[in-house]
Amino acid sequence: MLVLVPLVQYVGVDSAVGYWVAAFGLWLVLSVPAVLLPSKALRYALAAVVLVVCAALILAAVGWGLTAAGAGRVVRVDAPWFFISLSVLSDFPLIGVRFHGLGNELMGVLIGSLLSLVCLTVSPARTAWHRFWLWLVAVGTAVFIGHPLLGDNAGGAASAVFGFGAAAVVLGGSRVRLKTLLGLGALAIGLVVGLAVFDAALGGVTHLGRTALVLKHQGAGYLWALVGRKLALNFSLAADPRALWFYAGVAVLVGVWTSLLPGFTREVLQRRPHLRRLVLCAGISAAAAFLLNDTGVIPAGFVAAGAILAFAEALVDEASAAFAEDSAYLSKNQ
Repeated sequence: MLVLVPLVQYVGVDSAVGYWVAAFGLWLVLSVPAVLLPSKALRYALAAVVLVVCAALILAAVGWGLTAAGAGRVVRVDAPWFFISLSVLSDFPLIGVRFHGLGNELMGVLIGSLLSLVCLTVSPARTAWHRFWLWLVAVGTAVFIGHPLLGDNAGGAASAVFGFGAAAVVLGGSRVRLKTLLGLGALAIGLVVGLAVFDAALGGVTHLGRTALVLKHQGAGYLWALVGRKLALNFSLAADPRALWFYAGVAVLVGVWTSLLPGFTREVLQRRPHLRRLVLCAGISAAAAFLLNDTGVIPAGFVAAGAILAFAEALVDEASAAFAEDSAYLSKNQ
């Protein structure tokens, strides 16, 4: 599906209905196997990450380039059609406008998958060298997502800085405090500004570089207008009546679960520190994705989905183990 969605978009899915069908199909393909086969969920997430990275490497290998057209409103990718159509980093049409890079849905999938891998499989850092590699993964992932010639998703890069930076801090043996978040925010701003300057030096071939060029001429007023537009769009989506029904359903499920098993969830988190790390880091990254992206509620949902699936799997696993113990005890005493 990671290959099929961009291919479908490339060959003509330019309506909102078709787009959301493709996005929902992506969610099903990524989540259902992980729920049905939780023992293979991490391998499945790793395969998703490998597909995204390999697609970018293939495009880089064939020497593709970018050109701006239509007064800076359209980005066209000059590369063999075969490679573009099979890549998640594609040039695809959506509702009459052409976009380039890693879309918010796939960006959320990439961050959520890799965060799950890091938090669930990497042991806490014992040495400075280990912590260095954690920060290298954090910055490298953010650069990959935000680089104008790769992911071209500045909000995604900032979300990656917050998520993987928090993971590096926690795995390094420290707590995530307010000053930690402020430091990650400064790092995210520095990274995005650096990528924008780099892209502007190339002539503003993507939206990030063009934004930097416009800021240079129009000043900070344009920046505040841009931030206001993003926030207004995000909160309008989050307050959509259909979203409110979803929130109500989640609230009912959480209420029923906590009332039936008040201490079970807390016990599961206490016994599984790696799961606590994932919930914390995914929550931080999802919040950043919501605030820093157009339609940010979408990537935030995909980032959080990895933690939700891992948490659900842990609850099912603990419940199954408890049921097996009770069954064995009853059988022994009959």
